[in-house]
Amino acid sequence: MAEALTKSQIEKLGRRLKAGIETPDDLRLLALFRQGFRSAYAAVDAGIRRVTGMMPTARPEKTGYSIVAKLRRQSTTLAQIQDIAGCRLVVSDRNEQDSVVATLASEFSGARIIDRRVSPSHGYRAVHVVVSEAGLPIEIQVRTLLQDQWAQCVERVAFTVDPAVKYGGGPNDIRDRLLQISSQIAEVEAQERRDCRDTVSTVRRQVAKANVRIQLETVAIMAQAIKAEMAATARGST
Repeated sequence: MAEALTKSQIEKLGRRLKAGIETPDDLRLLALFRQGFRSAYAAVDAGIRRVTGMMPTARPEKTGYSIVAKLRRQSTTLAQIQDIAGCRLVVSDRNEQDSVVATLASEFSGARIIDRRVSPSHGYRAVHVVVSEAGLPIEIQVRTLLQDQWAQCVERVAFTVDPAVKYGGGPNDIRDRLLQISSQIAEVEAQERRDCRDTVSTVRRQVAKANVRIQLETVAIMAQAIKAEMAATARGST
């Protein structure tokens, strides 16, 4: 369990993982560290269900590969990674998103709110609520449906073409298109909060959302085309 490791052990383990000099014993320690979040996650999951009536999409612990990749990609330590364990809630729109975030902040005293709608990360938009349970951070991602569809598209493209797409890299045309769509989502959702709920406004919003979904599918198709081109180039060079 995580508590079986001292702060010094966690710090030293993180340094070895970041430097790429880990041993088989280090990987075992990392597995124990990850497993130590399970009971804390279970308590947070129960709290979420109780106060929201929603069923979170669970990820009780981040994979070892993802943890090591994050350590090497960012200037962070193992103890500072806040999403070792976490879950996701997907809601209909910005209004519901604000309501759910407020409910979670009220339920989990001292929760830290990271608003990626205000400060997007490479186009990624959501609100992250980081709560502390038994001294361990548990991250709750709260996304609107459009924000989630954008993030899922990025995952598909990253798997198809280049994982760097998730962090601002990858093919320029795909990266620029994703950033453009992210901005459109922000505009649609901001308008959704302002507009009165008359029939005309509702229809306009539905059309705008449908257009965003079509553009996301177009990006996924672009990624498949790039993958096919890369494969053809590789065959031609052999």
